[in-house]
Amino acid sequence: MLKKAISFSIILLFIFLAYQYAVNFLKSNHTINYSIEKDESFKIEENYIKNSNSDYYLIKVQNEDNNEFIFDTENIYNKQKQIVEDVLVYQNDEWYCMSLIYKNKKKSSAPLCEKDGIVYSYNYAANVIDLDEFISKLPNSEFKRDYNNDSKIDDTITINKGYLDDNETLVFYNYKALSIITNKVENKVSFSNEDRYKNTLGAAVGKYYIIPKYTTSPVIKEYIKYDFTSNIKNVIPLNKEISKKLSYINGIYNDKLYIFDRSTLTQYEFDPYKEELKIIGDKNQDALVITNGEKNSISVYEMNEKNIIFTPNLDLYNAIKYDQIYPYDEFAIFTNNGNINKVYNKYPENPIVLINEPSAKEIKATNDSVYYIKDDTLYKNSKHGNFVILKTNELRYNYENVYDIFINN
Repeated sequence: MLKKAISFSIILLFIFLAYQYAVNFLKSNHTINYSIEKDESFKIEENYIKNSNSDYYLIKVQNEDNNEFIFDTENIYNKQKQIVEDVLVYQNDEWYCMSLIYKNKKKSSAPLCEKDGIVYSYNYAANVIDLDEFISKLPNSEFKRDYNNDSKIDDTITINKGYLDDNETLVFYNYKALSIITNKVENKVSFSNEDRYKNTLGAAVGKYYIIPKYTTSPVIKEYIKYDFTSNIKNVIPLNKEISKKLSYINGIYNDKLYIFDRSTLTQYEFDPYKEELKIIGDKNQDALVITNGEKNSISVYEMNEKNIIFTPNLDLYNAIKYDQIYPYDEFAIFTNNGNINKVYNKYPENPIVLINEPSAKEIKATNDSVYYIKDDTLYKNSKHGNFVILKTNELRYNYENVYDIFINN
């Protein structure tokens, strides 16, 4: 009888745990509103967002002066609601800074600071005001991180791969080969026996980096495909030949690469997933162009006259004054007045100034970090600070399309 009771209890426990797992696993995105009352009242709008690329919280906090601060944090709270437990504030005559304390004090956010209606990242503000005492009060702050830096000199290149996160892979174009770099290893993927100064036909497409296999022939007959998730290189024979010198990339759309060959007035669609190359535009049919995110047709003769590059939909950012803007799935990075800024698509009226770098070039971003080239250096800017990832004198002269970042979710 006792054995039956124990067995029955174990079965009930298993059913309960299975139910809890199913409930948590099937929880969908949520948006809730609540407030935290202290000496000052804070209105909080909490969004839990999960999709194929992301699993995080996006949180807007409004103080009594109606200043709004946008925080994000990874989902380590099992999709729970009301994860903000407390709000800590520092202020002086000019600056107002805020940090969030998350549930069970598991983590506190990197502070955001406001001055004259503009919100700045902690890294920016800490260069202007002394926040050390405020920072000392924050438990388990997400911006405090120790990196095991690992510098390596490879010919004329210094690589600090220790500053890459566990899920980051850097691909760097090095004339004859791609350097595939993580915080643990560096691999080489050769694509040419001779130096190719400009990377005109290589690109990151989805989970792949694809680049021609260059030979002494004036045409490209094969493409190399490197899979970031499996670290496997494949060589793909092409059913058509593409000119090395007279071709250019139109852009990437729906995980396909589009190339125009001036020598034959032909536009190609290259699908690295299916390993297929198709003609989609020639003298007998219009080519494809993506303008402001919309598909349109264009004559191959017009595409021959000048480089036609696909452009994303920027309507969401019409109210933002920018010099350059780089949209991603859920946010955009933009420059103005020498600053690099981030704005979330859900809150386009609430940009954050990340860093002042008037000379930044080749700006790219992931959910957590912004990368850019300045002088001879590739930098990474994140909540944890500003880091030198790679240095080589070649970047002073050749910096276009020389690197990409892949995130393995």
